[in-house]
Amino acid sequence: MPASDHVHPQQLRLFMPAKELHTAEMVDTREIEQMMRRFTPSSEQTDPNDRWADETPDALWDRKLTESKRSAPFDISRHEQISEHGILRPVVLTEGQIRDGYHRVAIANDLNPDTEVPVEHKERSEPHDFKG
Repeated sequence: MPASDHVHPQQLRLFMPAKELHTAEMVDTREIEQMMRRFTPSSEQTDPNDRWADETPDALWDRKLTESKRSAPFDISRHEQISEHGILRPVVLTEGQIRDGYHRVAIANDLNPDTEVPVEHKERSEPHDFKG
């Protein structure tokens, strides 16, 4: 019996090409809504459905790429960091969708869609902190 018969199929995919991650199917709207509620000051919060419901996956990817090219308040943008050093922290996937790492995927896809992006698979019940 091959060793792969004893391993969960997702454990075999520790890296995925950016172009496979940069798709509409990989966008998890539930996680984005939760993240935006966490990071939007309560004075600015309205119904989260009003703010994000109309954003298409393509618009989300465009927004994440644009955000990643801004350098303030840092000396170097995320885009420049990844261009120079590569992706150092894995993108988190849950149930086949991105849970954390949209900026990293947008940047990798912009630089080279064939870039192998490190991924980590987590169950929805596992706690996870969004670190940007």
